[in-house]
Amino acid sequence: MEENTPISERENVLRFAAAHFRGAMQYDDLLREKILNQPVPNIDRKDARKFQRLLRTSDALSLLLVIWKGTAVEQLVPFQSGPSPLNAHGLAVTLAEHPADVAKITSRIREFSIAAEAYGLLKRLDGHQKLVKLEATPLLEEFLVELARRNLHDTAAS
Repeated sequence: MEENTPISERENVLRFAAAHFRGAMQYDDLLREKILNQPVPNIDRKDARKFQRLLRTSDALSLLLVIWKGTAVEQLVPFQSGPSPLNAHGLAVTLAEHPADVAKITSRIREFSIAAEAYGLLKRLDGHQKLVKLEATPLLEEFLVELARRNLHDTAAS
């Protein structure tokens, strides 16, 4: 950042950063409060800890939002030609900056989707060929609505 940047621009950057960190903290707090404290049947403690670590990342929130939005759009206008793009590979192709990154990102999204399904945030549905469609659940909808409500309340208060 240049030294001659006006104070108001720096203040805007600081406000943006503060709002971003508040949002991340609210996500983590609500996730622990409403989702991660629930018992998960048929999952051992080691996997439960791994799943919790995956779900507590900022990437997880981004993926949950993309899948939630994609599910809502598909409910309004069903995807009709070929497999749904709401699968690990389709999302990885969209998110990868380089084709060489697709396999790594696909693997990461698959791990994330298994964790999110274990806690009831997503459904993994057998789809076209080997592709597993990812779909938001009502619990994810409730979670995101509450997160937005808290974020808006906190933003209005500050």
